[in-house]
Amino acid sequence: MNNLTQDFIAIDTNVFMHLFDSESKMNTDDHILYLIERLRKDEVRLLIDGPREKSRIRGEYYECLSPYVNSSLQWGRAEWKLLRYFLLPENSKVVDIDQKDNLMVSIKGIIGVQKGESVTDRFFVYVAFKKERVLVTNDSDDILSKKKELKRKTKKLRLKGTDILSSQDAYKRIADSNSAGGEPNHE
Repeated sequence: MNNLTQDFIAIDTNVFMHLFDSESKMNTDDHILYLIERLRKDEVRLLIDGPREKSRIRGEYYECLSPYVNSSLQWGRAEWKLLRYFLLPENSKVVDIDQKDNLMVSIKGIIGVQKGESVTDRFFVYVAFKKERVLVTNDSDDILSKKKELKRKTKKLRLKGTDILSSQDAYKRIADSNSAGGEPNHE
C-alpha cells in the first residue's frame, strides 16, 4: 500500500469521464481502468465536499457522468461496477469546506475562476489537501499546470502527504509499487 491506495483519494470528474469516453486521447492504453480497479481492490474511498445534499463534487459527478450511466449498455460491465462503487455514498468521506480558512484562501488565489465558471476544481484540491491525500486529475489548464504553486502553499501550511497527479502518473506510481520492474500487474 502507498499514499495513493491508503484509504481516501480525490478523483476529478474528468478522470471518470476519460475512463468511459472511447474517443478520449487520455486513456488510449486503458491505464485509467487499471488505476480505478486497483483503487477499488484496495477499498479506497472518495473524498467529497459536504454536506451531501449540497456537495459540488457529487453534483458534478452526477451531472457529468449521468450520460454514461444512462447508456451503460454501451460500455463494459467492469467499468459500470467501478463507477457504481465510487458513486455509492457509503464509499465516500465528506470533508467540510471552510471558505475562509488559510487553505481555501490560498487555493482561491491560485485557481482563479471567471464569472459563470464552476469552482469545483477548487473543491477537489481542497478536500485532497485538507485530508493530506492525493488528487488525481487530468485537468492540465486549471490544476496540473498550477501543481507546483499549490504544493508550495501546502508546505507553508505544513500539510504532508498531499499530491496532485495525472491519471497516468497515478497509474505509474501504483505500477512502481507493485513490481520491481515498474510494469503494471493487470491481473
